[in-house]
Amino acid sequence: MWTTLIKPNWLNIFYLTIVAGFVGLMISCSGSKSDYSTMFEGIETENYEAMTLAHMDDRFSTFAELIDIADLEMDMLFAEGFTLFMPTNAAFDKMNVGELRDLIDPKNKIELQKFLRRHIIPSEMESSDFMERQVIKTAMKKEVPITIQRAQDDILIGNAEIVRADVHASDGIIHVVNSLVNPTEDIIPG
Repeated sequence: MWTTLIKPNWLNIFYLTIVAGFVGLMISCSGSKSDYSTMFEGIETENYEAMTLAHMDDRFSTFAELIDIADLEMDMLFAEGFTLFMPTNAAFDKMNVGELRDLIDPKNKIELQKFLRRHIIPSEMESSDFMERQVIKTAMKKEVPITIQRAQDDILIGNAEIVRADVHASDGIIHVVNSLVNPTEDIIPG
């Protein structure tokens, strides 16, 4: 009886391997800043456009796909320097599934474009340019608050934490964020 319990069951080994891989993936995607410290390591990011860099790293596949669906990549190619708060896949995992499904519906393309433009500032800003309490304007003329928590060395952009700052692309600056950027209100054109 004990020999049948001790014999390797290949199906059990297969399941254990899958579970161990999944646990390892969950640990590696936990979202801490250290997970992103080696992002784009060994790549001369200045030689690549921001969206090319997004396509090079699987952690941005959702964002890259949404930019493609919204037909915004060409807009970014013609921009004369911008700041991109690029959300990771983990940021989109926090989103309501129904909301994401609605955004990718072809009849909601304009809403998807507005949603994505919340993550773009039409000028280049390094993390050192952000002030303690500041409000910046996105490409959609929305106000996004910036909070700097000096003790933890954190920068929050519309409640999204920058987990990798100042990635210089050939067409702008990327700040990797762990949540989606949430603007506060519309700016009245003046």
